[in-house]
Amino acid sequence: MKKSILIFVLLLSNFLFSQDSIQLTFKSKEEAIKFTKDIITSSENAIIYDKDTIFDQRFLIKYTSTVTSLKGVLFEFKVTGDFGKEIYVFKVVVGTYEVLFPAWKKYFNPNANFESTKSQNYQVRSLNFDHDILFQKDVDVWKIGNLKLSK
Repeated sequence: MKKSILIFVLLLSNFLFSQDSIQLTFKSKEEAIKFTKDIITSSENAIIYDKDTIFDQRFLIKYTSTVTSLKGVLFEFKVTGDFGKEIYVFKVVVGTYEVLFPAWKKYFNPNANFESTKSQNYQVRSLNFDHDILFQKDVDVWKIGNLKLSK
């Protein structure tokens, strides 16, 4: 009986642990762009892809708003590896609270509450001990950032 309970607990913890994971490292620009589109579409706001660029080991992806009351969104990835074998690691996304909160709730903190999160000005979430993710107000914009790459 104890063995069955132990197996059940291990399986349950493995299931819950896997629910908490999100991929933040990508093997191609296309995978990184797909990740950004998933983040953007979770907000259901009028944001569309604008352009992307690579410079100085950084991959930037810009989205613009089709509504004047919303600002655009900017993603940054750190680029590592040799030419042709680049790795893209999510560093930060900057945008309005209304655009970023749905992604924060969906991918990083399912228990987040819209109003209480906004009033706290920041939240930190650990993901499988690989990444610490910060959701933070920065003057008039909000950021979701990978704390291990914030330096």
